[in-house]
Amino acid sequence: MKRDIRGLNRLQINLRHHSVDINGTSEAVEKAVVEINGVIDHLREMQNCEHIENEEHQCAICFMETEDGEMYRLESCGHPFCKTCIVSQLESAVGNSDFPLSCCKEGCDELWSWKDITKLSLQSGMTINNLVNRATSSYIARNSKKYKYCTSPECPSVYRVTNMANEFSCGECGVRICTACHIQYHDGISCDTMKELKEDTSGIAIWLRKDPHNRKLCPGCGLPIEKSSGCDHMECTKCRRHFCWVCLAHFSSSGDCYGHLRREHGRYGGGY
Repeated sequence: MKRDIRGLNRLQINLRHHSVDINGTSEAVEKAVVEINGVIDHLREMQNCEHIENEEHQCAICFMETEDGEMYRLESCGHPFCKTCIVSQLESAVGNSDFPLSCCKEGCDELWSWKDITKLSLQSGMTINNLVNRATSSYIARNSKKYKYCTSPECPSVYRVTNMANEFSCGECGVRICTACHIQYHDGISCDTMKELKEDTSGIAIWLRKDPHNRKLCPGCGLPIEKSSGCDHMECTKCRRHFCWVCLAHFSSSGDCYGHLRREHGRYGGGY
């Protein structure tokens, strides 16, 4: 008790029955009860503080007590881990493409901060580029209806998938891709038509495959065209579009097409 209470005749603790016997005036008994409850609250606070102190040095993965020099706290939530466990989590996540990285403590899903990633990458001997590439691959795999990798083998470029046919010109390898059907870009030709051509085993598709250098489809209307000689400026006899035989870019005038050949390809073709 913090102080003597006037009117209190007896206060006896029965350890066997876990009880307290209080005798005295009603006012004295009330004061004694208040004092006892205060002592109980204080003891509980001390127990909680001791629990928190111990918990703050316990690795949230292996549950072992960790010395300060071997402990790492995540920047985002402050939860402690032994360095061996937290580095193993990073290496496992990279190996299994298990992203995004988040705190392993039960009930906490805070994402790792960029500072956590850079610090722990250095400790594991892993390069940031390797980690970023794995994380990117994991994200694209989970969102394959929204994003795709460039169709060129080993090319790291990514493009956004669209419902309507749009051109993605890869800045890494230069390939032109249709963002709707994910094949070589087909300006002026619908995705459905291109699909039919690819599935055609007896008509135009075979004709085109026999001489792809000199046989192509007009980018304006899809008319099959065979080039026998001359420069790389072409004019379709059906839709009258002018186009570049090299990359199939099309224009409204021959002058624009020749300008394109000069700027983009450095020559007109056909020995010119």
